[in-house]
Amino acid sequence: MTVIEFFDKSPIENILSSFTMNLDKIIFIGREDSVDKSISVYRNVFIKKGMNIKMEYRSIKENDLEAIEKVLSEIVEAEKNGCAFDLTGGDDMFLVAVGIIFQKYKNEKILQMHRFNIENGVIYDCDKDGKFPCYVKDKAEISLNEWISLYGGLIAREATEERQFFKDHETDINSVWNFRKAENEWNASIGRLSRFQSYRTKMNAAPLAVKLESNRCSNRIEKYISQRNALWSFLRSMRQKELLSSLTCKNNFQIIFFEYQNELIKKCFSKQGEILELKILQILYNMEDGTGNPYFCDIKRGVSIDWDGEIKNNNDTENEIDLIAMCDLVPVFISCKNGAIGEVELYKLHTVASRFGGKHVKKILISSESGAEVQRLKGRARDMNITIIDGVAKEKECSDAFIAEQIKKVFS
Repeated sequence: MTVIEFFDKSPIENILSSFTMNLDKIIFIGREDSVDKSISVYRNVFIKKGMNIKMEYRSIKENDLEAIEKVLSEIVEAEKNGCAFDLTGGDDMFLVAVGIIFQKYKNEKILQMHRFNIENGVIYDCDKDGKFPCYVKDKAEISLNEWISLYGGLIAREATEERQFFKDHETDINSVWNFRKAENEWNASIGRLSRFQSYRTKMNAAPLAVKLESNRCSNRIEKYISQRNALWSFLRSMRQKELLSSLTCKNNFQIIFFEYQNELIKKCFSKQGEILELKILQILYNMEDGTGNPYFCDIKRGVSIDWDGEIKNNNDTENEIDLIAMCDLVPVFISCKNGAIGEVELYKLHTVASRFGGKHVKKILISSESGAEVQRLKGRARDMNITIIDGVAKEKECSDAFIAEQIKKVFS
């Protein structure tokens, strides 16, 4: 069957039928300059998905109803296996023309009209004959790499850990997360730890071990004694929670030696916001739909998006987003903020999500903190269709299940 698509600014609406129908060809109707440059992008997506679909386009004057009718009549008469009009995209003039053509040929040709609701996955039978074209999937899905490419970008880098990784390290991540929630001065403590570790004595044979010598640190760190004492207190708390396998000091703190339990725990203490991102990624992986299947079909962390889809040099325009996930055909862009946030964070999230997420994108800012400043920003966030989930590292009632439920609410 041939699907007739009225070219829309939203790429996913232009090729939506290819993910839900068993079709042979797509004929795009629109201006030549807008359609032609997009077909090559769609073709690459189809090739990567192993789909052999022919694509053609008919250039047309958008406001000329008679011209649109003429082109649609030619297509309907030429396509022997029938046509399905996808009414998901396109403007009103195209839709009027379809009604005229359908009335003219409904008793002579095989014709279907349908519309797809991307938000809830419902397919509407617009011709009311109780029939649908041959659908091959109950659930249409697309990967994040494919989605970003549809919008002219390219995922240049990512830091995604696989789902199995979180199953293997569930206890470690939960232990660090609970430790982080109990620490009132987390950001300051991690900043201090990183600063001291930057002057550590290298021990290549023991990658998890850290050796700090006062003769290397004392002249480089302001208020060294008080900073060292605060660090020691933090390390002792880590050791008590078994996040360190060992912790010793020698010669009245001239040497401090400690060793992380494993590489993941070491990574969690490398940056202030690392455990927040890992925890949210773990929650996303664990989320399920009503049938016990994963809620998201694709998830990525630490994603750098190249704007023009070509990696050429260091001057390429890139944006980094903490987390992106696909719920069927709806993406969600998530920014994780560990500490104070400002309006600039809202604008950064809004800009990249709007550019590469399309008009159906969901936007979430997850903050470790709560308070008056976050509450003030919520009004501005609503204007940008951004949902703020705050206090995730402070509030006792902010369980994994609660955070997952808040994320699901943006799709309802």
